[in-house]
Amino acid sequence: MYPGESPLHGPFVDELTGLANARCLIEDLVEDLEHYGRVGVLLVDLDHFVGFNDRFGRLAGDQALVAVARRLVAIAQPAARPYRLGGDEFVLLHRPTDGRPDATAFALGVLQALREPFAPCELGAREPEVAGSRVTGTIGISGARGSTAKGLLARAGAALAEAKKCRPEVGDRYVVFDDLPPEQITRFLAEWGEWR
Repeated sequence: MYPGESPLHGPFVDELTGLANARCLIEDLVEDLEHYGRVGVLLVDLDHFVGFNDRFGRLAGDQALVAVARRLVAIAQPAARPYRLGGDEFVLLHRPTDGRPDATAFALGVLQALREPFAPCELGAREPEVAGSRVTGTIGISGARGSTAKGLLARAGAALAEAKKCRPEVGDRYVVFDDLPPEQITRFLAEWGEWR
């Protein structure tokens, strides 16, 4: 299910942002793997979002999450679908269709969309400091053919962790699981076993 294809209902919707939630994500990912065989999973974590909340307050933080969700919806169509896992984590499922950008090119577009300063109408704030604020994101990408839904999410999580570790003070980057050093991939596959 992608935007415009089917309405979402209570247990499948994130209450704050209106995006599909983690429960819906797993079902859609399983369905897409059966249909396409390979799906790009982009796990997006907002950089230093706790600091944003501390600086501007919880209400501004919630409004920022809603604004981020709207941006993800706008950039996702028609190639992908966004989900909110909770907190400041989102996922985009990217369909491998001819004529659409690959997952890494798509990730660059997502990073660009995230780093744009918030407009006053996005945060409902008149104070220039709040209205002109911005967030960045870090993305872990996976898309191995033959992996399970949970395996793809775990691979994206491993890539995200590596991206965060490399530039924790900056963020605003992506890492692809398959580009990790061979020893890290081997260790991951040994640790995750049946989730591969």
